[in-house]
Amino acid sequence: MEFLTLTPSDYIYPTTINRSYTICKYNFSDFDKKTQTSLINEANQLSITANPGEANSGHTRSSIQRTNDSYAGLLAEYAVTHFLNSCTNNSAVRPYVTTPINQIDIVWNNNGASYTIEVRSSFVKNGIPFALYAIK
Repeated sequence: MEFLTLTPSDYIYPTTINRSYTICKYNFSDFDKKTQTSLINEANQLSITANPGEANSGHTRSSIQRTNDSYAGLLAEYAVTHFLNSCTNNSAVRPYVTTPINQIDIVWNNNGASYTIEVRSSFVKNGIPFALYAIK
């Protein structure tokens, strides 16, 4: 895990957004071998049962796209769980999923309260500075 700070000067085009962001960057290698194996196995299984439709267009996703999307989503869930547990030991868990309908990605117990967290993942084609500072 690595923390990066991005500022408007990191974006090469003009922007009216004038704030800094702290990004928590994870690499697959940041996870131990047991976690890596679990993630791979879970992503492979999920890619088989995943909805073949694209989320916004209704087009059918190819097998490789379903696999890539499964890995991306699970990497995001594992990273968020790891981050929360690094803030407060053993406070976040990914519940066992029996059905994708109304599933809970993470349950976080912190300061006597329990929170359910929905993790969303996407990859910005033009990079993180574009995602944070591009204006139209």
